[in-house]
Amino acid sequence: MNYVPEDKTLYRLLEEQSRETLPKSLMPHFEDDIHDLVDGVKSIIKLTLEKNPDANIDPKRQVAHKLEVWRSTKEKHLAYYKYVAFAEEHKLRQKVLSFQDFVNKHYFSKWQRIDELGVKKGAKIRVKGYGDLYTVKGISAHLSVAVEELSDKHFNPDQIVSVVG
Repeated sequence: MNYVPEDKTLYRLLEEQSRETLPKSLMPHFEDDIHDLVDGVKSIIKLTLEKNPDANIDPKRQVAHKLEVWRSTKEKHLAYYKYVAFAEEHKLRQKVLSFQDFVNKHYFSKWQRIDELGVKKGAKIRVKGYGDLYTVKGISAHLSVAVEELSDKHFNPDQIVSVVG
């Protein structure tokens, strides 16, 4: 196809694709952003056709790509808001990570692990390579976990095997 589809076609394609690929937790955000997504897909198609009028553009592929990029970005933004609220709630003393640092693969995977396990101050954790249960003293802004029993040791969230209570 070498023309820009109508808005209603793009809305329909986006809604179909969203039902197939997006988790329910993102649907309210998708509904808020659908107009911007339609505009984004249209502008990509227009720019492509301006550069190459004979281009064969598949609107479904354009929609799928735009939706995947939106999903990834939205998940990271929502996770960052959760991290900032977490930092505020736990009164983290060190400098809180910027969004750019947070979405760095290293820190983002640490955050996902902490969030997934539900690590928080006062929880008992079991750490890989250490036999005892340890009480979480705190979590640094750079997402390492301090325990009360070992004053000079911080654990990487990947070392935590489980949270008990």
